Amino acid sequence: MPPHPLYYNIEQTVRSLFKDAPSGPPRLLLVAKKATDELNGNHVEHLISYLKLLPKITEIFYKYHGCEVGSAVSSSIVTAGDLEITKQVYRYISTHFPDDLIIDEERETTLVDDPKGVIVFDPIDGTKPYAEGKQDCCHVFSRFTITDEKVQDGFSLIWEPINNCITIAVSAEEDISNMSHTSQEVSSSLRVNVSASTETHQEKLSGVEHLLPTEQDITFHMIPSASVALRYMTENRTDIFLRRSLKVWDFLPGAFANFLIGHEVFFYDTNKEIFPLSLKKLREVASLKPKSERKLKHLCITRNAEQRSLVTKHSNQ
Repeated sequence: MPPHPLYYNIEQTVRSLFKDAPSGPPRLLLVAKKATDELNGNHVEHLISYLKLLPKITEIFYKYHGCEVGSAVSSSIVTAGDLEITKQVYRYISTHFPDDLIIDEERETTLVDDPKGVIVFDPIDGTKPYAEGKQDCCHVFSRFTITDEKVQDGFSLIWEPINNCITIAVSAEEDISNMSHTSQEVSSSLRVNVSASTETHQEKLSGVEHLLPTEQDITFHMIPSASVALRYMTENRTDIFLRRSLKVWDFLPGAFANFLIGHEVFFYDTNKEIFPLSLKKLREVASLKPKSERKLKHLCITRNAEQRSLVTKHSNQ
């Protein structure tokens, strides 16, 4: 059976861009779905225009991979790779989306009175492993349209040059996904894989210990990059994703992919849906207030509503 035209179009674009790459074309994970009742904008066209920037981003990514950490920006480490990739992305934005609200880690927020869209990106997610020359780091980018103060549909991508994998989520007229053949089925009710960023044993168990009769049945995955961990979630390699105090550029691209797949995506501390997003909510998260005054959320994703019900029940106790 021939591939779906939309998948074929995106796959061929990726292959042509990386045809001369030493490791070959990247593995493509793609989900497309209509996120809202009516599409607003040609998100596939916008996605492909951004894909053409990836070879340059990849070149910079490898140039500084394993480098020394340069300085601190907003109390987080930053490398020369972060700064150079940010410059490339802003050049792209100035050409394609000059009237958008921009939220990114290095500059935090570019305020626009009446934005046509919102762009959220992180030049390098997982900066610490990146600076140390490790593999679980990536570039993330997302762009959504804004209609009547509501953030509507759009596209997002997670590009992992070292792992040679690109995860794409895009709003489209038809529902397609090639993730099912890479997904791992739940092996049994006696095992739950949890992705968490907590440190102590007690923190690890908080929120998931009630799911199983014994704690030995829980396997924890500590992946420094939230976006890489979210890619694992799209492939069903983990059953529960639970992270604390994430900023919008940490979670939005990967959360959107999980949302389109059909996973339960919500804030653990409030049990509120993340999608559809509102412009007000985004501005609150991306405000220029000191970190101590921001309302950072605890993101939770479960593979199904039954798991969500169990997690939510615990969080309300």
